[in-house]
Amino acid sequence: MHTLTLTTQPMTCADCIATIEGVLGRAPGVRHVSVRFSTNQVHVDYNADSIAGSEIAWTLTRLGHPVLSAVEELAAA
Repeated sequence: MHTLTLTTQPMTCADCIATIEGVLGRAPGVRHVSVRFSTNQVHVDYNADSIAGSEIAWTLTRLGHPVLSAVEELAAA
């Protein structure tokens, strides 16, 4: 399991959170999505065998939230 923390350009409304969580939450291999409006961060737990971190970042960009930085961590077994 991998965890990806992405910082995006500022979000403008609460609907942004629902859209991001809904779209990413349905992506194959994504286990959990959490959005922090106040810090413009999106935390994603995912299976790297099913989806790449770059695909997650591209999805955010397509949704209108360009990624400014990304930090990936591999969860300990």
